[in-house]
Amino acid sequence: METPPDQMETHLVPDPESGIIPAPEDELITQAEDKTEHIPFSPVESSEPFPPSQPETMSETFPPQDMDSTPPMNTMPPVETPPFEPTPSSEYTSSPVTPMDPEPRKESSGTLKIVLIAFALILVGTLVGVLAANFLPSMSPLPSAPPPPASETPSDLTPTSDIQTVDSIDYSFTVQIPSSWQIVSAGEFPYLFQYQAPDESTFEILVQDLAAGTTLLEYLALQDQIALTAFEGKPSKNVISSTEITVNGIAGIEREEEFLAAGLTGRTIYIPGKTKIYSLSFVPGSTIIPVISSQTYEAKQTIIDSFRLTGTEGTVSYTCPTTEFVDCLPDPSGVANPQCQPDFLSWAKANCPGFQGAAL
Repeated sequence: METPPDQMETHLVPDPESGIIPAPEDELITQAEDKTEHIPFSPVESSEPFPPSQPETMSETFPPQDMDSTPPMNTMPPVETPPFEPTPSSEYTSSPVTPMDPEPRKESSGTLKIVLIAFALILVGTLVGVLAANFLPSMSPLPSAPPPPASETPSDLTPTSDIQTVDSIDYSFTVQIPSSWQIVSAGEFPYLFQYQAPDESTFEILVQDLAAGTTLLEYLALQDQIALTAFEGKPSKNVISSTEITVNGIAGIEREEEFLAAGLTGRTIYIPGKTKIYSLSFVPGSTIIPVISSQTYEAKQTIIDSFRLTGTEGTVSYTCPTTEFVDCLPDPSGVANPQCQPDFLSWAKANCPGFQGAAL
């Protein structure tokens, strides 16, 4: 009678190489299950919570296996571990550790100190200024130097920073004009003195001979006659108006004249000397600017106040009228009689016997 397999005694044979008697398969399985059940569980720390999980059965985690197909654990060949050999220290390479540079910290600290010192100095200076203004007595001003004595030179002949003096010994006159005016004619015509202002308007002094015994009115009448054909047989100028003017005690005439050749309208002051006639002309720089708005004419008062006759022309002699009265009625031509000037009338009354004055 045969014994059933489950009742057969198992005779274990020792391993011929190691001499170890293997344990029965049932004990190996039991030991494996015991080790599996007693493995400690270490939860993994995570910043994120685990999602809810569904309970899993052992059958899902560990699928059923055929126990007879599992090879015995002691049948795996042993793993040979190579002997430990320490590595020589010479074979280790390490990169040098670069020390931290402390210089940036020093620069930052030094800059902060400078800023704090500057702020402290400003604060102290402000505080000292406030205290000085509120508590210190006000300082008395130093005595100023006495002003220089006034010059004895007449003011109309004293050159200033914005005035230049034109003094002609040959033609016996002196006059003052603004220093910004530039000379235009230089020696081409010795009897012509021409200057230009910044706005291109011009001022001219023309000196011409005056025949002995010729009055200013006679001279102007002769010049007007010449001007009728002076411009290629045509008139060179047209007299628009004429008024009387006194320049430093000398009776003269100011006329507004149109210079036909140039198409400009200017003004000229005629001043008689003993042997010469002085024509002071103001001419604009363009046709669109009237002469009275030019820079040269704006300086008219400075010019006539400073104009002087010198040398042989400085002494002007008057001639006594041949009648008791001088005709000072308005002339239809607009030309004024220079003997109607207050200076001449005063002189004639004092020096001409029988002279009565002006007839109006």
